[in-house]
Amino acid sequence: FIMASGLTLVFGLMDVLNFGHGLFIALGAFVATTVLGSMADWTASASWVANLAAVLPAMVVAMAVASAVGLAFERFIVRPVYGQHLKQILITMGGMIIGEEIIKVIWGPQQIPLPLPEGMRGALLVGDAAIEKYRILASGLGLVVLAALVFTLNRTKIGLLIRAGVQDRSMVEAMGYRIAILPGMLFKAVMATCDRVLEETRRTGRHGSPGMDLTPQQGF
Repeated sequence: FIMASGLTLVFGLMDVLNFGHGLFIALGAFVATTVLGSMADWTASASWVANLAAVLPAMVVAMAVASAVGLAFERFIVRPVYGQHLKQILITMGGMIIGEEIIKVIWGPQQIPLPLPEGMRGALLVGDAAIEKYRILASGLGLVVLAALVFTLNRTKIGLLIRAGVQDRSMVEAMGYRIAILPGMLFKAVMATCDRVLEETRRTGRHGSPGMDLTPQQGF
């Protein structure tokens, strides 16, 4: 849902085929892991409150970094090829490859372990079903994002401009609105949201392990 919402808004308003979307997911994951690593005492606690006090700041920092990189990505890489879909595919794929190499320079090529916070391990029994605690948090975050999107698109002026811009961009501009500034704002917001929330929903690990290993190829 998160990924589909982001891609739909980006393509609908900006008419951009962004094949570098995964770069922002990987970047946010590595930034959040770095922040969580400095709060090991809180993630090792069995308290949900302590775990959330570590996870939420990590998400905020990851969103801020991904927003800044997303804005620069749109301004300097995507903007020159608006309306040219083939070039968009090539240039965003190239940007993702370059971003992967930059991640290797900063964090190294090795896998980085990302353990699940202690208080979020295990499951809750609901009747005959066992629901993982972390899945509950991930589902809650998804609902929050859904509510924020619905409110923004239907109850705010910028949401009205976004929806109008998707339907008829030239008419909105003819009415005096600078819709040209919306893509940059929308791009960084969508990248940040998709980046961190999507990675949070995947953090329960593979093969039942309580965590996962991050690699520079995370976004591919």
